[in-house]
Amino acid sequence: MRDELGDLLLHLAFQIVIAEERSQFNAEVVTRTLEEKMWRRHPNLFGEGRGSRDDHAGWELVKRREPRAGGKRSTLAGLPPTLPPLLMAYRLQERAAGSGLTAGCERPSGKSEGRNGGAGEGAAGGRREQIEEEVGDLLFAAVNLARKARHRGGSGARNARI
Repeated sequence: MRDELGDLLLHLAFQIVIAEERSQFNAEVVTRTLEEKMWRRHPNLFGEGRGSRDDHAGWELVKRREPRAGGKRSTLAGLPPTLPPLLMAYRLQERAAGSGLTAGCERPSGKSEGRNGGAGEGAAGGRREQIEEEVGDLLFAAVNLARKARHRGGSGARNARI
């Protein structure tokens, strides 16, 4: 790990030298920008605020307000498309809730009560896409329930009693 960190520092220094040669920025600007970002994003760590349960929601709002690549940062930007589906659902709901968006994150009405019996019939009747969508809605709602209970759904799936 020591060698990897050395490589990282070398790369950082190299990028700063290139930027200085192009008159774009220097090491002082980089460190000042980083310090300002840390103060802005984490006021509770620097004595300007108090920690609370809503820290994550506030942090997401601060990040959304920061200009990034010439515009505002999307709530869903930066999520790798390779995340496992349950983790992706968890991260999407976490970000949506942190931004005050909860529509579509609640339990789909009527999906979990009494609909399971008709699922098999739907597959035989050619409604495969509709059933797939309903199962997706149920999984998304289950992940949301786990998130609200401050529990990661993946470990629950691994520990399911079969």
